[in-house]
Amino acid sequence: MKKFSLKAIFFLLPIILLAIPLDYFISANLIKLKNTQTADHLGEEFYTWNKIYSGKMNIDIAIYGSSRAADHINPKILEDSLQKMVYNFGMRGHTFWMQNYKHKEFIKYNKVPNYIIYDIDMFTLDTVTVLSAIEQFFPYMLFNESMQPYIEKYNVFSKCYYYIPLIRYFGQYKAILLAIKGCLSINDSKWEKMKNLINRDKTLVNGEATAKKDNQFGENRVWNDDFDKAKQKMKYRVIQLDTTLVRMFENFISECQNKNIKIIFVYDPEYIEGQMFIKGRESVFNLYMRFSDKYDIPFLNYSNDSICYQRKYFYNSEHMNSDGADLYTKKLAHDLKKLKIAASSK
Repeated sequence: MKKFSLKAIFFLLPIILLAIPLDYFISANLIKLKNTQTADHLGEEFYTWNKIYSGKMNIDIAIYGSSRAADHINPKILEDSLQKMVYNFGMRGHTFWMQNYKHKEFIKYNKVPNYIIYDIDMFTLDTVTVLSAIEQFFPYMLFNESMQPYIEKYNVFSKCYYYIPLIRYFGQYKAILLAIKGCLSINDSKWEKMKNLINRDKTLVNGEATAKKDNQFGENRVWNDDFDKAKQKMKYRVIQLDTTLVRMFENFISECQNKNIKIIFVYDPEYIEGQMFIKGRESVFNLYMRFSDKYDIPFLNYSNDSICYQRKYFYNSEHMNSDGADLYTKKLAHDLKKLKIAASSK
């Protein structure tokens, strides 16, 4: 038995010793990816997480929400108009469940902002089903106990992923290739050839977005067939409010007020035909209005704005292109000034 134990140790030790530097290599090179090096906004996500964990963020206004926040609210326009430091934390494909985790990590390591502009939508408090863009969490998972309870809800990782180096990267071809790309600074043409070699990973690139250029906000895309495909699959989409998220959201509001963080609700323009496709809109708006009244939170609702009736400003029923986003952000900045958000704060 003793000999077997020794053999096992001698066999496993080199693997463990090799796993640690390999884990570091992949994680470190994922972290340093830039916006221009990924086609599905992962570069943006890595950049934001790095900013959070640097502990050096000192902003006046934080923008929270989903892809609608990320695509619609141009922080540069708000900064120029309000003369405040603004950062957009919009989290693509995620509801309040993971948005709340990002918020907690942000305020844990950084100075709290004066304002949070919460870009609420029909799906902010919807039932959680899918962990979107999972690669963004890989570099930060090892020994991260604060992340574990949030990720566990999706039932995609076992506990060993948080404590054993490298195991979370097994089979994750996209993450490994992105790390290699970040390390070698591979250009786009070579990158396309590499992707084609790993065609068994269907999630390698989702094809839904193109990489941003430096200092460019949004993408001026034209209307696509997303909405038509959705209508072919179902008569309408039903909103299912998650009671756990509703309670968490109210706790979040209370905690922010205790920290003297002022919250402002905004509901972005949404293409009018898409609004008619959603069943349960009234109950969702009623919930947001109840929170707004109870906690004295300003609610800027643009769901009936003139933008909503002009398809040229959208690339699908829920998301505006860069022309629509810039027009909308200017309107938002104007209305935020009315709330005295541009005045000197704490």
